[in-house]
Amino acid sequence: MSIRVRYAETDQMGVGYHGAYLPWLEVARTGWLRKHALPYRELEAAGIHLPVVEVRCRYLRPVHYDDDLIVEATAHGYRRSGIGFEYRVLRARDGVVVATATTRHAAVGPRGPGLAPSRSGQERADRRWRRGREHRGRRGARLTGFTGCWARASVKTFRSGASISPTAAVPLLYMVPDSAGPSRRPLLPRALAVAIVLAGLACSSRPLGEVPTGAQADRRLLALGQQSLEERDWETARTWFRQLLDSYPRSQFAGDARLGIADTYYNQRGAQNALLAATEYRDYLTFFPNHPRADYAQFQIAFGHFKRRRSADRDQEDTELAATEFDKLLELYPNSRYAEDARVHLAECKNDLATSVLLKAEFYQDHRNWCRGAIPRLEEILTDYPDFDRLAEVRHRLGQALTECGREQEALVHYQR
Repeated sequence: MSIRVRYAETDQMGVGYHGAYLPWLEVARTGWLRKHALPYRELEAAGIHLPVVEVRCRYLRPVHYDDDLIVEATAHGYRRSGIGFEYRVLRARDGVVVATATTRHAAVGPRGPGLAPSRSGQERADRRWRRGREHRGRRGARLTGFTGCWARASVKTFRSGASISPTAAVPLLYMVPDSAGPSRRPLLPRALAVAIVLAGLACSSRPLGEVPTGAQADRRLLALGQQSLEERDWETARTWFRQLLDSYPRSQFAGDARLGIADTYYNQRGAQNALLAATEYRDYLTFFPNHPRADYAQFQIAFGHFKRRRSADRDQEDTELAATEFDKLLELYPNSRYAEDARVHLAECKNDLATSVLLKAEFYQDHRNWCRGAIPRLEEILTDYPDFDRLAEVRHRLGQALTECGREQEALVHYQR
């Protein structure tokens, strides 16, 4: 969810006011509900309320007026008593995490606190899709199977209080109490339809609510995440990887799980996912600096910026960041399998940066007739980019600029070279 810091949300120091973060969290939370479940307005119309009972927020870095932020919300830990959300607030221009937060919400229905699956509601759904099977053939049969799978997984999950994926937390839609009366019936068909579609996604291969337990459960969670990653099912892969991190934070596979989360964002593509991927890779390197695949994460950070670099006549921020990250890879992992590719890409970045500086120098020299504006930029190329493939042109231009400024002796040195 994209947020831009308003002037009214800053304090006298020009820094984002700490209380302004709570409305941002609410925007991300309601956006998650709208995307994965039903709009909160319709949940309330169904008699389901989620009042906030706990808020925790860590402010890691300041934000300022007109900063563009990305607020990411993820549901977790659904229980009969309520549901929780985790948040990350990122600075859009570089993907740096500026704050993390959690909220806990009580589940309140018409009968009071706590919600339980509606047995008759499930029976009505099964009867509806059983009739559909008779008229629609095999397709209806598959949907009926999904409904049964959803019911079993949801009941099991609510009893165990296990932490499940955001998609599997949608049983909120399935729990409209029977005591609501006929006036609530218009909402049920849509809620059940959404639940059944999501159940089909969750049960077509393996129900997300059935979390592996017992010996080597962490290994099995990692395998499920990697399988989903290979199948390009990014959301499901992230769910398995996060389940591993939440349930087994000290597992030997924790580093692979965090790296898998980063890979899902990286491969999902899109500007926002690219920023999230870079943040996840950096978090991975922070927590697992000596992991066998640390060089891969560093390369992915660098290559992400490299892919977003722009032509020499445009802003070079991503090119500069890519060069910095490739330099870091070569410094920290000189024997890495990615070192050779890093050197090639670093040379391309430096060539683009030198070309960008040369274009500025040409502008001052050819269009403004201002030799003093061109000289420092041409000298910068000679100092910072000694391998630039247009050095002869740079020296010739520098000699011309020095001559125009009355510095013939200095110009002669560059003409001779």
